[in-house]
Amino acid sequence: MSYLKKGHMFHPRAAASKTSTVDLSAVAVADVSHICVDSCEVSRIQVLVTVAPTVTAPVVTFRKRPTVGSATGQSSLGTITIPVGTAIGTVVYKDISPSQFQPGDELLPDVTTAATVGSGIPSFVAHERPEYKANQTHLLASA
Repeated sequence: MSYLKKGHMFHPRAAASKTSTVDLSAVAVADVSHICVDSCEVSRIQVLVTVAPTVTAPVVTFRKRPTVGSATGQSSLGTITIPVGTAIGTVVYKDISPSQFQPGDELLPDVTTAATVGSGIPSFVAHERPEYKANQTHLLASA
């Protein structure tokens, strides 16, 4: 992940058998997502190509979910189209309107158009957005 602040604003959430790599040859919600743990804004979405896509340009839609694991109330942050034949190691990115995240929100990639072959590592750029703890609805202080 790319951060402008020292520390962690997101924590990865993945199936035990998964890495951060997403299969770009299957239309599906990725098994890899990130949970916000500190108030921030996401301003860029990106995919690092690890296997060059063939035949069809894959499209990855990044989504924000207010509840982890639930599509209820989710919104689209933006989409990235990865050109066929994009070289391994290339980062395809899109600057987006900053989207505010609170602790407990989930950010996940969703392959909406599949290539015949291809894979990549989705990531994003987040900026610190200081906020009072009392204003964060999913943040609860322990006794």
